[in-house]
Amino acid sequence: MTHAERVARLRRRRIPAGPGPGVILLRLALALMFIAVLAVGLVILSAAATVASVYSYFAQDLPDASALEQIQQNDAFETVKIYDRTGQHLLYEVPDPRPFRGDRTYLRIDEIPQVLKDATIALEDRSFYQNPGVDPRGFARALVSTLSGSRVQGGSTIMIQLIKNVLIPPEERA
Repeated sequence: MTHAERVARLRRRRIPAGPGPGVILLRLALALMFIAVLAVGLVILSAAATVASVYSYFAQDLPDASALEQIQQNDAFETVKIYDRTGQHLLYEVPDPRPFRGDRTYLRIDEIPQVLKDATIALEDRSFYQNPGVDPRGFARALVSTLSGSRVQGGSTIMIQLIKNVLIPPEERA
């Protein structure tokens, strides 16, 4: 085969050209998107790890949830009731002497009317059944109101009030 025949044969053979500029740009865009998604995923993962470690740091000293009732009962003042010698007739009742505690009669949760439970939840924590124990919207509203010098508002939920009143000593409460 002569040189001219070889050249003619190579010219007839179709040599594939590389990928066009559109394909290269598409591959580059996909690679950049993959890197961006990976970066966002890493940021979310590190934020979740940070939240979990902060939670575990503060939660390590908390008592078991079932111990809350025991802690509260140990601190509870029982109303003193004085009966006659037969034990049938109440002569005198001494209410809790601490401020704003008043007279108490303890009831089991099933002895409290549902309408009273619903009214208490409606007054104290409107989003009780939706929030996970913290109400971000209520907290933000109270923060903005306090910082702007308006009327001071509370942003706590029923769970936060329970923790404050049961676990935090009175002298440390704000």
